[in-house]
Amino acid sequence: MNQNDTLILEGGALRGVYTSGVLDALMELGVRIPNVVGVSAGSLNALSYLSRQPGRSRDINLNYVNDPRYMGPSHLLKTFSFFNFDFVFGQLSHELVPFDYETFYHSDQSMWAVATDCRTGKAIFYHDKEMGEEFFTACRASCSMPLLCSMVKVGEDVCLDGGIASCIPLPEELPFPAGKLVVVLTRQKGFRKKGQGPAIDQMYRRRYKNHPELMEACLHQAEDYNRRVRRIEELEQEGKAFVIRPQTPVTVTRTERDVNKLRALYQQGFDETMAQAGALLEFLGIEAPAMPPLAMRTLDASGSSNPLGMPPAAAQAAAAALTAADTYPDPDCTALRAALADRYEVLTKSVFVASGADEVIWRLARAVQPKKAVILEPAYEEYGRALEQTGCELVHLLAGPEQEFVPEADAVEQALEGAQMLVVCNPGNPTGALLPRSSLMNLVKLCAERDVLCVVDESFIELARDGQEHSLKQDAVYCPGLVVVDSFSKAWGMPGLRVGYAISSHEELVRQMAAAGPRFGVSGPAQAAALAALRQPEHLEKTRALLETERPWLTEQLRQLGLTVLDSRVNFVLVQGPAGFADTLISAGLMVRSCATFHGLDSSWCRLAVGTRADNERLVEKLRQICTRQPEPVPAP
Repeated sequence: MNQNDTLILEGGALRGVYTSGVLDALMELGVRIPNVVGVSAGSLNALSYLSRQPGRSRDINLNYVNDPRYMGPSHLLKTFSFFNFDFVFGQLSHELVPFDYETFYHSDQSMWAVATDCRTGKAIFYHDKEMGEEFFTACRASCSMPLLCSMVKVGEDVCLDGGIASCIPLPEELPFPAGKLVVVLTRQKGFRKKGQGPAIDQMYRRRYKNHPELMEACLHQAEDYNRRVRRIEELEQEGKAFVIRPQTPVTVTRTERDVNKLRALYQQGFDETMAQAGALLEFLGIEAPAMPPLAMRTLDASGSSNPLGMPPAAAQAAAAALTAADTYPDPDCTALRAALADRYEVLTKSVFVASGADEVIWRLARAVQPKKAVILEPAYEEYGRALEQTGCELVHLLAGPEQEFVPEADAVEQALEGAQMLVVCNPGNPTGALLPRSSLMNLVKLCAERDVLCVVDESFIELARDGQEHSLKQDAVYCPGLVVVDSFSKAWGMPGLRVGYAISSHEELVRQMAAAGPRFGVSGPAQAAALAALRQPEHLEKTRALLETERPWLTEQLRQLGLTVLDSRVNFVLVQGPAGFADTLISAGLMVRSCATFHGLDSSWCRLAVGTRADNERLVEKLRQICTRQPEPVPAP
């Protein structure tokens, strides 16, 4: 490799999680390109590349994207910055996900962070070797998006996002003679930007009227981006640049909150880079290193969706529906509601459809606005988040693992005193346990006697072989105090399309839920895909058959490793190891769902996905390698 060879990292805010996957793959391959130029989010990813901390950028985005300290409109109102850079470069980098400053400062690689000079509208390339600690201020400036962030002072310069003036730095504008170029883009090949529209343009004119050169650069970002992409494509064709870009259209937004989508995009970046490793190494003129053992490669066992993915017919229906994307979707989801009513033998008017089960929960919380709610724990954290935003007092009712996390009836009855809502997840997440219908109906009766709304989330129930025998969907038609929630994300493998629904005979409550959010909540392609999925029941049958074979096999293999594994009925298992077990797995390159954020659990617990036999064998092999280096796990309760 030549010392002038250069790695260029495009920004894209949270789309940059693709770049973090690429860089983790480069680190696994042992590829350390001498010069690294980062723009916007690319500069943050570059920091972890130079500090040689694989997984750090990934962990920040996946674990903190929904943390109010990380980003959100509250910071926009307080500091005029959507992202809380004080937290990112402060507590996050010093305590929560520590940055290796020593390795960074002593790196033999050089890094440039690109920012836009607000006075001239031109790009400034800040060099780490010349700036010391002030370089991190330059990285902060590089990431400060126009309209969403305040200007940042770097020395005597006043700066904003480097993507304004130089979204993809070209070799002729670099402050050093570049050799071979490796360019990481966050959009698929052929993507071209369109103007942001007159409304956004007017916002630029108003906000930056005192910085005319900056304003002009903002107004012409789309043309500049397209010009630079064409130039990179020319260099690629000439053999002067090696471009790594997503092979499929990217649906992740700049301020994406969906952890499943972010995780998938990260894995896409990692996998696509590994697939091109041979060609990349040949381009750079370096000999291919011996690949690390299979157990040491990054492996994702954190998911909770269908291991077979969505039905092919659903994907085809979504793609076909894109031809009608120039028209508004049906705001009432009429056809989908009718199909769901037919499947579950309920009334169409009792079915409410929204953009994922999360939105159903949030709308339900806003519609009811309970003063006190009880959640049977451990359970999905979004229940608590949705209820807290209404000012609700939460009671986290928890039974220990010795009770299989099922509280006694007396404890439930006592907790319901003065409450207006009870939330139950069945099958449980993260336990995977399935409460029998009789037990649930006792809870429904108990709630009815106390005028408490009983909410049962059945998002995983279709994955259990006998799940429908224990479902309360039909009971919801006869019990006004019962709401049953379900989703197309889990059983149907469609988390990226966002379709969830509720069944309730409480007509006024359904009306209030509809009024508690935007009218056009579910896109046309999502509705089309959900309808097509319902016509493919064999997909669920095939999935259940797979899980009935693979889940017992995986459970037994994990127990042979000395781990505590709870019996599950769905597509994941809850596992306990030594203290900090989940963190250990993540540090070793195994992506798992740490249970540290679940009430009553800690980082000794993690949730592992059940996949195909090949997936499960890889998982067991990786765990075997990791567990042989760990102290004895805690004994089973």
